[in-house]
Amino acid sequence: MPGWLETFTDYNPLSNLADAARNLVNGGPLAHSVWMTLGWSVLITVVTAPIAVAKFRKKT
Repeated sequence: MPGWLETFTDYNPLSNLADAARNLVNGGPLAHSVWMTLGWSVLITVVTAPIAVAKFRKKT
């Protein structure tokens, strides 16, 4: 896989979630995948929650 694509997949939230689930089932290392997944979850929530609240208030 090209270098840029490998970098993208290393930090993709779904790839990290899949890695965390796979390592949890197989007994592999969890720390990096879990922290990356939690970080992405917080980041996505911080960015999209204010937008969702503003759109909800505007429609009601």
